[in-house]
Amino acid sequence: MGGEEDGNSMNSAYSNRIITQKDLDRYRGCLLGLAVGDAIGTTVEFKARGSFVPVTGMTGGLP
Repeated sequence: MGGEEDGNSMNSAYSNRIITQKDLDRYRGCLLGLAVGDAIGTTVEFKARGSFVPVTGMTGGLP
């Protein structure tokens, strides 16, 4: 099977990939978006859709 000399085709497929500044910016953006979404979502996490006022900002403390 092509490219599986070492038994792991995924590693060999990406072993020569150069990570650019654009890649790093995208990775950071993904992690930042995940963190912000997680922080905003905690106030409505276990509530049914439509049973709360729309979230328009971040507040401290517990929901």
